[in-house]
Amino acid sequence: MARIVSGKPGGALVHHRPQLGSADRARTMGRGEVIAPASLEVGSETTVRFHFEAGERGFVPYTKLAIAWRWSLDWGDLQTEDPAAPGFVASSLAGAQLSYSRRGEFNPWNHDLQLIVPASGVAPGGGLEIHCQAWRTPTCCAAARFLLLLWDGSGGWIELAETDPLAIVAAAPEQLIVLAPADAVAGEAVRLLVQGIDGWGNTARILGQVELVGHASDARIAGDSSAVGDTLRVPRSFARPGTYRIGLGCGPLQGSQ
Repeated sequence: MARIVSGKPGGALVHHRPQLGSADRARTMGRGEVIAPASLEVGSETTVRFHFEAGERGFVPYTKLAIAWRWSLDWGDLQTEDPAAPGFVASSLAGAQLSYSRRGEFNPWNHDLQLIVPASGVAPGGGLEIHCQAWRTPTCCAAARFLLLLWDGSGGWIELAETDPLAIVAAAPEQLIVLAPADAVAGEAVRLLVQGIDGWGNTARILGQVELVGHASDARIAGDSSAVGDTLRVPRSFARPGTYRIGLGCGPLQGSQ
């Protein structure tokens, strides 16, 4: 079901106008675009640019443009005072005012960055950019259209564009874990799960050769970037009853059960 309006009683309302196609939306109200790598590593610093282009009405003086993102995504804080510090944000539009809210007025997005158009306005077809430099990416993996680009120039906030999805991917694994059942029957196969975990706790892709060593078993599982995924499912059996401790390693990474 298409969203028509989102928000909460007493708060800001966003009109999504699902009946408008992208061409009609761009012509009448304007358009917005996110310029960023399609894949971003968790907890890293990146530069994201937001491009806005005015429709046939222009962006009239003192109206606002906004970028909002979901409350659950912990992007780093933004600031406008120190260009050398992380999270510095600036605009290409002279005289524009920028403000960042960690908990803003849009529900369920909550986090937002707003720009007030100066007295000069933006003529129809004119454009501007907002640059977020050294912006720390979220620390959790996600892949979605979680950035909302808005304009308040027509009696309420209006969604200018449905942005392309961005993928927040895990960093390199910093540890390995192996998950094994608490009980097994001697001689019958059980499935062991091997996972790589990055520094933020996300399941990370294992690249290279993983070695499993147990009391009655030592075997190698060979893999590379095309064959090994985020979780290895390894069938193993134990020759005789007893208590087993399983160790594993992949290069400098080690783990145990």
